[in-house]
Amino acid sequence: QDRMGVKHSIRLTFLGAEDESGRKWRADISHPGAYRRIRLGDPDVTHQGLKVFKITYRVERILQSFPDHDELCWNVTGNSWSVPIRHTSARIQLPKPVPPGKLLTAAYTGSYGSRENDTQIVFDGTDALHYAVTLSLSPLEGLTIVIGWPPGLVSMPTPAQKIGWF
Repeated sequence: QDRMGVKHSIRLTFLGAEDESGRKWRADISHPGAYRRIRLGDPDVTHQGLKVFKITYRVERILQSFPDHDELCWNVTGNSWSVPIRHTSARIQLPKPVPPGKLLTAAYTGSYGSRENDTQIVFDGTDALHYAVTLSLSPLEGLTIVIGWPPGLVSMPTPAQKIGWF
């Protein structure tokens, strides 16, 4: 559901997961209700202590268009983890460079609906923004990011395409 209250179907494609040493991890993807659940590793093996994962995925059908800007609003981590998340980050790359003064950015951390912002947003000087959480997230807390840019930078779907998504 977007900020305007319109429900639509997104497309999420899991591309892979690896640990801190670059080793690929097996993943089982399920779809409980409106969520996507990614389970990593062998279900018969338990790991103790800290584990670092890089999860890569592509998401389609999530951009929103407003009269003065286009926007991506995305909950990076989800808010249903029963374990703490010590560090999380997201890298957003636009198709063309946009001067920092033309970008709208925000980030929110904490439980669902929180307006807290324990993040750093860094523009790398080319065409990417890096969002990084500065404090760890407790169980049931997450990171949501928002980036807006001038209209026309990204091709938006036509009304006919949107109807086809339903």
